[in-house]
Amino acid sequence: MAKQNSLSLATLQKKFSTEEKCRQHLFKLRFPDGFICPKC
Repeated sequence: MAKQNSLSLATLQKKFSTEEKCRQHLFKLRFPDGFICPKC
């Protein structure tokens, strides 16, 4: 199971101040080595 870190609301808002920043973070979590097509 993944380790959970607690973040204050202010830290969370600063780190993910835009949808794009949030999307980039989630992408990096899902694809740590970049996206690789599963069919290639």
